[in-house]
Amino acid sequence: MKKMMRHLLAVFFGSATAAFAAESTAGSGMSPLTLIFIAFFALVLAFQSIPALVMLVSALRGIFTHVAHRGDAVRVGKKSS
Repeated sequence: MKKMMRHLLAVFFGSATAAFAAESTAGSGMSPLTLIFIAFFALVLAFQSIPALVMLVSALRGIFTHVAHRGDAVRVGKKSS
């Protein structure tokens, strides 16, 4: 068990140093195509939020407004004659 743990730790630390060596600042910038791709989906989300906000406001307005004419509402459970 001890021998296996030593090998496991050696592999773990060996791969960690390779990951730190692979990190560099030379290639960290995004290409313009990647930025356009991200901006496109950000615009899609922004434009989809506008109808959602309109529906939310209309639903809240429908919940919290007082109905003036109760006679026009359909009554559930009673037969009309």
